[in-house]
Amino acid sequence: MYGHEVHQVERPYAFIKFDTFIEKSKRVYSDTRTKRNIQKLKDELEDVQQIMKKNIEEVIGRGQKLDNMNTMSSNLLDGAKKMKTRAVDLNKMYFWRTYGYLIVVFAIVILMLILRYYLW
Repeated sequence: MYGHEVHQVERPYAFIKFDTFIEKSKRVYSDTRTKRNIQKLKDELEDVQQIMKKNIEEVIGRGQKLDNMNTMSSNLLDGAKKMKTRAVDLNKMYFWRTYGYLIVVFAIVILMLILRYYLW
């Protein structure tokens, strides 16, 4: 509050106006009620500090949970892609097992008809 004046002082008696401020400050800090109030304030500040620490730890914990969820969703997406490709492969295999014999027999019959037409 008086910082700008301290650098401009040339003589020591210029600090006389600080004397009343210093005396008031001494009285405030030497009063037992003030000491109790200060201790009470310190206790309340410590409580606030503990609450803030707890909140920060919870936020960090949420961040870790979000990271875990992100990893799990990535794994799930990869698994779904693999399952899709396997399902397509299984569908192809089912088609060939079900209709492969018919397609082969039909292809042989058509080939025989074509050969018969061109050769005879």
